[in-house]
Amino acid sequence: MSGDTPAASQLIVSSEFDPRGWPLPDDAYLRVATPNLLAELLAPCRHGVPTLLLLDSALVAHFTPTTVGTIAYHNPLRVLAPVGLVVDDTYSPFVVHYLPSTNQDCIRALTLAMTQIRVIADGLEQANPEEIAYARFSEIGRLAAGMIHELNNPLAFSRNNLMLLGERLAAGSVRLQAKAWVAAGRPPEHIAELVKHLDQLPSHSEDIADLRRELAPLAAAEKAALLADFLAYFEAREQDCNGSIVDTLDSAEPLLRESIRGLERMGLVIAGVRTLNRPPQPGEIPVDIDRIIRESLAVLRDRARSRQVTIHVKQRLSQPYPCDSAAIAHIVLAIGARILEAAPVASEIRVATREQAGQIEISVDRPVGVSQGLDELLTGTVCHRLARQLGGALLLEDVEDARTRICLRIPLSRLQAVGMAGCYPSDCAEPSA
Repeated sequence: MSGDTPAASQLIVSSEFDPRGWPLPDDAYLRVATPNLLAELLAPCRHGVPTLLLLDSALVAHFTPTTVGTIAYHNPLRVLAPVGLVVDDTYSPFVVHYLPSTNQDCIRALTLAMTQIRVIADGLEQANPEEIAYARFSEIGRLAAGMIHELNNPLAFSRNNLMLLGERLAAGSVRLQAKAWVAAGRPPEHIAELVKHLDQLPSHSEDIADLRRELAPLAAAEKAALLADFLAYFEAREQDCNGSIVDTLDSAEPLLRESIRGLERMGLVIAGVRTLNRPPQPGEIPVDIDRIIRESLAVLRDRARSRQVTIHVKQRLSQPYPCDSAAIAHIVLAIGARILEAAPVASEIRVATREQAGQIEISVDRPVGVSQGLDELLTGTVCHRLARQLGGALLLEDVEDARTRICLRIPLSRLQAVGMAGCYPSDCAEPSA
């Protein structure tokens, strides 16, 4: 087996045994243990790697709670020992199974044990819905403050822009009506309507309140004269502050454009959370993986901005692919959040997608200077199990500039097979902006 990919299973023995000729699976690692390495070699089992431990006289003294105590009962570990070897398993969470004395029966027992341990591991590979839901809500909970900030900022400036735009348009409407009223000879019957329109301008509320008080006792002709003077004053003030009516209308466009951008930012975050919470389906219609990734990364935008971390995204997938969009979103968000937590200030995270050699690849480069490992994501976690359920795998690779890349690779053949399994019309709708 190559050391570039995580083990599908492992057999741990000591140098006393000669495993040549044993019927091991093609993707199984053979680990030769010394007593001081036993705990280290058992570590992958904590992350879900099926492990068969063959004890001998050298290793048996180290089969203690200290060595195996951190391995949970449900993890895929099976312990065997030759007949005649005395193993004290009183304080161990694992029962020791003894091998038959004849060589043929011993090999048969080893084969059976390895098969059983792979069956156990296959069951552990399938992340149950409750575990997935808990992991996703935990991820959202950790990012909640940043998401609220990312939603609140565009909401605040969009609201302010729209309030300012509303007042400017209302002022422009009053100016047009005032010009029409004066051009029509200042008919008294339209005075009340004009004053009512003036009430839509909060920034002139004090002046309009004074105008109402002064208009109240006057006759119609005097009201018209006073209102004409006020409208002339209002026009001059608007000219100084906002220019002509055409200028007022022109200023509306950038306010609207900025507000739309803010709403799009909010839409990305909301769509990312909604995609993350979509329940898994047994068959999926084609989805835009690049869009799913953009939405997921939008959830991290505020945290990245606060740490002055730049997220560069290079997307090169030319078509939709049938897959579980919620699983993709969960993996990308979990990896991105893990890397971002440890990223140095003013660093850079690179995210890329591509189709190559019959596979879909989603990669995230860890910045130089990040010491926090990602190895624990490769086995046993919900991310690892979701990757396996997608038909792919999570891998770590060294790349240029002393960076490390974590990749999710899914064979196209697997995606096509999943796509033929079923189609759910409810999944067809694109998330609203």
